[in-house]
Amino acid sequence: MQSDILGKIQKKDGTIIKFIEPSRECANVVAVDVTDLFLDGVDSDDCSLACYGDSGVDEVYLKQGVIGIFEQSPTTKESVEGDLKNIFKNAQLLLNGVVFLFRPRNSSRINTNISYFFVCNRNLTSSESEIRIRSIFDKLFPKYS
Repeated sequence: MQSDILGKIQKKDGTIIKFIEPSRECANVVAVDVTDLFLDGVDSDDCSLACYGDSGVDEVYLKQGVIGIFEQSPTTKESVEGDLKNIFKNAQLLLNGVVFLFRPRNSSRINTNISYFFVCNRNLTSSESEIRIRSIFDKLFPKYS
């Protein structure tokens, strides 16, 4: 999932593909269809884990060592975590959040029965902005449950 998210905002070398700096009038959100990932085994906790890492999910869902795209933990340059923080830097600075889209199992790609789960970049997006972003998706899709 993290590769899909990053692939929408940057090239492999980290060069930004699209998106402008977010502002009060502009929010950057990436949409990822997770229906076909992991044999339809993705749920909202997996989405939170991808964005917030182990620190963002209940203990029962911990994967031990997952670094989330939006996770703000201190790391050193020499560590794997440091490398990931560098790779995730653009997402942390540009994305207000990620909307994960779910279609029913065995449905066609043109199926419009889609539900969503939104994960906010808490370090970039205020709760007021998060509510505004969610309200847009609420008009389009039902929430994933």
